[in-house]
Amino acid sequence: ALNSRGLQTPDATTVPVNNGKATAAAQYKGARTLVFLVPIRAETRDTLLDKGWQLLDFSDTDQWDNLFSQHPAVFGESP
Repeated sequence: ALNSRGLQTPDATTVPVNNGKATAAAQYKGARTLVFLVPIRAETRDTLLDKGWQLLDFSDTDQWDNLFSQHPAVFGESP
C-alpha cells in the first residue's frame, strides 16, 4: 500500500511491543509512531502512549487513504 502510493516505508516491521503483548505492523522511529493492523488492548495503548509513542490504528482498510493523508509527518505526501 505504501509503495503503490509513493509513501515512506517504515524503519521496521512486525515489531513486538510492550513485552510482546502486541505487535506493531510498522515502526517509524523518527516520528515515534507505531502502526497497528489490529486494534490493541487499552492497557497496551496506554503504556505505549505514556512512553511517547503515537499510535495509528490501520485496522479498517477503508480508512487507509484518510490516515495516510492525515499523517504526512509519518508517511510523507503522495506524489
